[in-house]
Amino acid sequence: MTTAIFHVDNEYKDQAASVGFDVSKPSDYEDDCFSVTVKNVDLNALKVFTDWGDLASHYGLMYESIIYTEINE
Repeated sequence: MTTAIFHVDNEYKDQAASVGFDVSKPSDYEDDCFSVTVKNVDLNALKVFTDWGDLASHYGLMYESIIYTEINE
């Protein structure tokens, strides 16, 4: 199972919550961020959306909100 962990700027909490993400988990990457996890990432999406922001947009997050992304396979 491939998992993406997006570290998102705190300014975008309302937007991320509005598309259904749990925004309560603080980021361990940067203090002014929170993290959201997408499980079972579509492997085709990883091929098509090679940029973190584009991949995040595919799942409903805003492109400019992404500070860092981790992909775990």
